[in-house]
Amino acid sequence: MADISPDNLFKALTGSFSPDANQRREAENFITAAQRQQGFMQALCRVWIEDQVESVIRQSAAIQVKNGIKNFWSRRVQYDGSVQQITEPGPSGYELCDADKQFVLDNIVDIAVHAKGDAKLRNLAIECVRECIRREYPACWTKLLPQALGLITATDDSNKVMVGLLVVRKISREFEMKARGRPGRESLDAVIVQALPPMLQLGEKLYSGAEAMDTQAIDMLRVIAKTFHSCIQTSLHESLITDHASCGRWMELFLKCSTMLTVPVNKLPADNDMRQQMPLAKLQKWTMRNIHRFIGRFGNPRLVAAHESDANVAAVMTNFAQWWLDTFGPGMTQQMIELLQRRATQGIFVSDQVLCQVFGFVAEAVQHAITYKIIKPHVQFLVHDVVLPVLAFSQEDQQLWESDPEEYIRRQAACEAIFSDPRSAAGDLLRALVSYRGRDSLAVIMVSVSADLDACSRVGDKNDMQACCKKDGALNALENIAEQLAIAAVDKSGKSKKSKKGKKKQSSALENQLPNVDSLQQMLVNVVLPEFKSQCAFLRLRACSTFAAFVTEKISFSNEVFNAAFVATKACLSDSELPVRVQAGSSIKAFFSDCSDQMRPVVAQSVPEVIDRLLRLTQEVDSESLASTLDTMATDFSDAVGPYASQAVNHLVPAFLRQMKAEENDDDATMAAMGTIQTILSLMESVFKNPAALAQCEQSICALLDALFVPDGIDYLEDGLEILTGVTFTAPQPLPESLWKYYCLMYQACCGGSLPGFELTGPLAEGWAADYIENMLGPLDNYLSRGTQTWLTGSSPTGMRYTEMLYNIVKKGFEMQDDFAAVQSAKIAALVFENCKAGQADEWIEPYVSFLAGALKTCDKSKSKQDLLRWILYAFVMMLWYSPTAFIAVLDKHSLTLDVLSAIVQGASLLRSHDEKKALILALGNLLRSMLQLPSHVQGTCQKVVQTVYEQCKEVQSMRLKAKEKAAHKGDDDEDDDGSDWVDEDDDGLIQDLGDDEDASASRQVMLMQEVRAQLMAVLSGEVSDDDDDSDYDDDEEDENKTSALDPYDEFMYMGETLSQCPALLQQIAPQDQENWKKIIQERANQLAQKKQN
Repeated sequence: MADISPDNLFKALTGSFSPDANQRREAENFITAAQRQQGFMQALCRVWIEDQVESVIRQSAAIQVKNGIKNFWSRRVQYDGSVQQITEPGPSGYELCDADKQFVLDNIVDIAVHAKGDAKLRNLAIECVRECIRREYPACWTKLLPQALGLITATDDSNKVMVGLLVVRKISREFEMKARGRPGRESLDAVIVQALPPMLQLGEKLYSGAEAMDTQAIDMLRVIAKTFHSCIQTSLHESLITDHASCGRWMELFLKCSTMLTVPVNKLPADNDMRQQMPLAKLQKWTMRNIHRFIGRFGNPRLVAAHESDANVAAVMTNFAQWWLDTFGPGMTQQMIELLQRRATQGIFVSDQVLCQVFGFVAEAVQHAITYKIIKPHVQFLVHDVVLPVLAFSQEDQQLWESDPEEYIRRQAACEAIFSDPRSAAGDLLRALVSYRGRDSLAVIMVSVSADLDACSRVGDKNDMQACCKKDGALNALENIAEQLAIAAVDKSGKSKKSKKGKKKQSSALENQLPNVDSLQQMLVNVVLPEFKSQCAFLRLRACSTFAAFVTEKISFSNEVFNAAFVATKACLSDSELPVRVQAGSSIKAFFSDCSDQMRPVVAQSVPEVIDRLLRLTQEVDSESLASTLDTMATDFSDAVGPYASQAVNHLVPAFLRQMKAEENDDDATMAAMGTIQTILSLMESVFKNPAALAQCEQSICALLDALFVPDGIDYLEDGLEILTGVTFTAPQPLPESLWKYYCLMYQACCGGSLPGFELTGPLAEGWAADYIENMLGPLDNYLSRGTQTWLTGSSPTGMRYTEMLYNIVKKGFEMQDDFAAVQSAKIAALVFENCKAGQADEWIEPYVSFLAGALKTCDKSKSKQDLLRWILYAFVMMLWYSPTAFIAVLDKHSLTLDVLSAIVQGASLLRSHDEKKALILALGNLLRSMLQLPSHVQGTCQKVVQTVYEQCKEVQSMRLKAKEKAAHKGDDDEDDDGSDWVDEDDDGLIQDLGDDEDASASRQVMLMQEVRAQLMAVLSGEVSDDDDDSDYDDDEEDENKTSALDPYDEFMYMGETLSQCPALLQQIAPQDQENWKKIIQERANQLAQKKQN
């Protein structure tokens, strides 16, 4: 056992930095061995706080402490606040002793204080605090919050104050998502009640230091603002609602920090990225977030009640919101306008994050009459001097385009841009102005847009950068309000379905400003189409995106205009500039998804050319949008794409495999990989329609499946299983030997073990994807139905029989102690006896019955068990269909016969779909045909069996009649459809045309929140509808990737033959039922005869 004194640990930590590999290895081995000894953490902490030790060694000790907490300290305090005693080591196999744990809890905050000026050491200590909070707070670390408050309030030592603030921040961050009334909320409430008041006093004192640009004061204010934000993340505490004075002080502090503090221009860093990371910029980001949170949520009387399920709380919150809006709304709005004015006229720096929040605040303020009165006089300033310049192509954009075009493309498509790019927020503001205050803003917007467009036109052919940038901003503005302009144009032209039904017309003042469809189309022809051939590359890019935005809105363009834009966009796929090509690849999707019936043949002719260019682009850059375009083409133009689908798959599989390898540290690669695999899935639908096409891409598909059927491919295993389902359905029958490799890999994923070239070790040795058993149903069904003989006689490279492998999968599902997994296992068991002929699988009846009968005993009447009971009964039904005599013999052997038959008869109503009822009728019919060969106790059930079959036939007949009525009703609906219902939702939320004294309607947002809450409550209460329960009847129902051994049988004809063979069976039911049954069977016979003639 190693001597883990602080001196020895110091030597080992020092040795771990040695340039001598042997010495370094020896030191690392010592540390590894010492990690699992009592006292290790205490010794590390003593090295950590030793001032005489150089900083890098102390940091190494600190990192060891943090890793020790993460790896060897199990969570004792659970998410609901309860304490769970630790009785065995965690996954690492070792648990820190109680003495080491208590030492860390007692000293970690003091260690953070001791770090003083070394920010790295202090931050490591705070990270350790965070990890300890997750494991021990609050029940087992009760002194932490009082200790932090003592540091904040009882000293003038700024270092101690900062540590106290950081500790409180970590507590609030851990519990910020605990909503009012949820377990664990008490920990956040304690911070709100005990910590926020002294933090408010401290923040007010620190403001003067922030005015003097004191970095320490600014950093403390930032921590305070972040803590406050965590405290209001889900709901407001009562103290903030009732104490208006305190709330007002918080708002004043945040407003001053957000709008009154500025860094002098001469002290700004030259580099823009450095400016964005200045301490003041970070502070203002959080203070503005808090302000925005109030106007968008807690200070919005129209929305705040929708977040509350309790009526009394909703009323209180509505009153608070109205007070907040009346008290702070106008003043804050004025301050935001003035901040934007100083930015535009004086050139003060406002970070991108803050600018986003300011735009968001103003967009919210536009909706309220009391705040819009402040905004109205400044609409022209906001549009012309603020929004349009932000939307325009900038010098920074040009530099990035030239230096790293791929990074430019990445930033344009980045999801996080929605929350951090001022362009996105500026577009939101523009849409808010048009949607809610169109009569005041639309003319201003169009005049400003026209002015910038005219300025570029006056330049002529000269490539004036400033004028081109202005034009880009103007076109971007049109792009951002495309939806509102399109809705208004269609409505004004009288082509909206809603206007026919009496939708309220726009006011004449606004209506006169709105373009109709023809004028909107002409505007696009005049100002957008020419830019496809602009000398300025970013205007060619903008032309693609702007025109596509209007095409997406399904405006009825003339064929000439649509075709001209389509051809121009297609030409941009070959542009000399990569960003233009990628944007064209993304924009052309709209022409495929939203083309009219008249233009569809024209667009379809271009499929080969577009696919070729898109595939070339995918080799140059990873882009989710390109994959989405290919996906749309494969879905909407499957016939045209079909001949090229295999070629496209051969191109996309290598791209996906490359993206999959790169995605671990690359979010963009992850998004691209997700898009690419979905495109491959869509293309495979075309491939599966043509077996010859499958052969052309077989090598690529095998390479793809090889990558997905291993642990590293688990994120895409579901997609791989879907592809395998199609492959096994399309491949020649019987299935070729090469495909049985993936049968073995499915088994390995579920049950573990090793295969040649696919070794599993450690925790993975027992299987790594057993929870994907549901997704394995499709391919397993195809293996059994299309390779039955191989399945019965074949074996894996390890010698295990295929039949045994399937049995082990079923066994694994039942042993997982999870009803859902057991359901899937029951379905798989049913497949065996559905696809095998009598006598082929007799040896497996008893093993499967043992699992199913055992599970049957656990099924009570609770809703959670009904699905399991349903599929256990279905498996028994398929065994009965397979061979009544063999099945009954096994049941008799275990004295289960009457119990199982009774369960089938009594549970017949659980089999809800037509396929299940058909199987039940066929199976019971087979049982009736074999009655004379069965024991007397089985013959005694004959009457109940006959009655059950008759009732099921009546239910199927009823399902047929309902399906026929539904089809007729659907036809009536189609006739009533005039094809103009492209606006199929209430568009009042998009264009409300409010007067100065009117507040915006929030009906759409409230309805959405109510729907989300209802769905959430349904999930929590277990009342979610069963998606798998399809009780509709479709006489022509076909699953493209599935066939059934029961398909050749019609259950009514089968029962008709059964009754003909055994006429006495009819005597088991009442005379009137006998005649009705005969009638039902005859009607079905007539229906099938007519269908055959047609």
